[in-house]
Amino acid sequence: MSTSLMRELFNVDKPIIGMIHFLPLPGTPLYDEKGGMKKIYTAAIEDALKLKEGGVDAILYCNEGDRPYSNIVSPAVIASVAYLISKIQKDINLPFGINILLDSIASISIAHVTGASFIRAFLTGEYVGDMGIMKTYGPETIKLRRDLHAQQIKVFANITAGFAVPIAQRSLEDSARGAVFVALADALCVSGSAAGVEIKQKDVQIVKKAVPNVPVIVSTGVNKDNIKDILKIADGVIIGTALKIQRETLNPVDIKQVKEFMKLVREIRKY
Repeated sequence: MSTSLMRELFNVDKPIIGMIHFLPLPGTPLYDEKGGMKKIYTAAIEDALKLKEGGVDAILYCNEGDRPYSNIVSPAVIASVAYLISKIQKDINLPFGINILLDSIASISIAHVTGASFIRAFLTGEYVGDMGIMKTYGPETIKLRRDLHAQQIKVFANITAGFAVPIAQRSLEDSARGAVFVALADALCVSGSAAGVEIKQKDVQIVKKAVPNVPVIVSTGVNKDNIKDILKIADGVIIGTALKIQRETLNPVDIKQVKEFMKLVREIRKY
């Protein structure tokens, strides 16, 4: 079942999903008023074209530049992201998803109007850390998907958090099963403690064993050194930092890194 969903969405069994991190959007603290939306679009389309040329299977759009992140984003952010993606996707014929930090309701809304295949979001639990207490809106998100008649949009649920820890200390097994049974997640994302930080292989194995029929995506810390081992276990990866210039999360995409990474992935897929 996990393999069939990945192939349905991405036309490949173990997809490589490259990230586009938008520069700070209108209304957020680091927004560049002088550069405006033109600057944000230019940076994003350049990254998207590099990811496509490099051979990734899909793209995940994220408002990574909008620090500090909010549980509920502003209408300006929602409008900006919808506008940018609609414009970029005219030139990028790849499946794509939405990841609005930390607003799952905004994510499903943008996904619906732009034609996205999936979202990445927190659906269960609450977390505490650098962003204070992070609430989740799983029931509201899944209900909105139903109300919009948008069941084709799949929900990839985070069960580990960057820059935060769960308030309720539960096992990975319980968190995985809960996200699937209670929140109706279509796939699960597991990550390290921050962007670019690796997750332990044994933790990926624990989640796969807990929900064997649900896709498990590794969503931080993926790189050329560990991708072979990761793809032995996981059903796909989301990769951002390792494909950036100097491996800095908010830097532009490095086309050389993308091509080298995807060349390695193609070799791995032969076996």
